[in-house]
Amino acid sequence: MVNYKNTAPVHVCDSLGDALPRDSIILAQGKGKHFIRVDRFEEAFRRFDGQESRYRLFYAELSDDCESPDDENWCQVKYSENQWWKPSELAAIGIHVRRTKQGMYDADYNVFDHVNLF
Repeated sequence: MVNYKNTAPVHVCDSLGDALPRDSIILAQGKGKHFIRVDRFEEAFRRFDGQESRYRLFYAELSDDCESPDDENWCQVKYSENQWWKPSELAAIGIHVRRTKQGMYDADYNVFDHVNLF
């Protein structure tokens, strides 16, 4: 697992994240050919179930493996998907967006241990 928190792309291939400041990135990790980023948007997005969310989980399948925080494999996206999550849903997978003092997730947190991509 590679942590891309400080080097993750702010501009992605879709227009949703074009104006995101770097501090809106909550988590960005890559494992093998998979990349996941969790962002916080200032404006809420209305989901299909009618609920609003400010937190987006962006998933991308890459053409190459994630190897280091400085690689740029993220621009070779074969497939991508956006999902909008509420804070309670993120907390269920170990990301506590309302925490400030102890951090939103543990230092050794691996999002791939909590989501099923396959």
